[in-house]
Amino acid sequence: MAQDLIIQAANIEKSYGAGRSAVRVLRGIDLSVRRGEILSIVGPSGAGKSTLLNIVGCLDGFDTGRLSLIGKDVTSFSVENLATFRNLHMGFIFQMHNLLPEFDAVENIIMPLLIRRVRRREAVKKAMPLLERFGLADRAAHKPGELSGGECQRIAMCRAIIGTPEIILADEPTGNLDSQNSVLLINTLLELGRENSATVIIITHNKEIADMTGRTITLVDGRITKDSVN
Repeated sequence: MAQDLIIQAANIEKSYGAGRSAVRVLRGIDLSVRRGEILSIVGPSGAGKSTLLNIVGCLDGFDTGRLSLIGKDVTSFSVENLATFRNLHMGFIFQMHNLLPEFDAVENIIMPLLIRRVRRREAVKKAMPLLERFGLADRAAHKPGELSGGECQRIAMCRAIIGTPEIILADEPTGNLDSQNSVLLINTLLELGRENSATVIIITHNKEIADMTGRTITLVDGRITKDSVN
């Protein structure tokens, strides 16, 4: 049903550059995703996966087409409105954890809530159970430079979900982790997504991870070539 669709992308086109040097990255993308759906996006390097995720996440614009998120047509949103929308409704996990080096683990995690003007004490109270769940309670006061790559990525995940977003976007979140930590991190992400009825989209080159999601989109040369249920 249309009201169950949380993401609706119609004929999305995206190019970089202009004139003869323009590179077409996305070529008429049509994508519908239901509320609470968990899916992966796979495909070769340069296929346009990260570009598509950045557009869905309102981090990048597009040339033509329309994009509706959570029932709102965001196509013509201002930069300020997009930033507010992202903070209220979306969580992001990237291959590089993108933690702020001058802040400790808790401070990094609560940043989305502080932007919403949630009181610091309340935000910290919400962060501590997440740290415990990820086995990081004893690392709360440590800065990113004092943590391992796996610990930093788990903190980045905590930051992504602390605001209970309706949409979680993960771009190669296990790219810098070993296989054991990768599966553990993805299992936890999917578990948390289901608990909160969040829509989760994961870009991955790892078939094992893609098979853990309910649906897989294959992107080749800027086009969706396959849309399959796992």
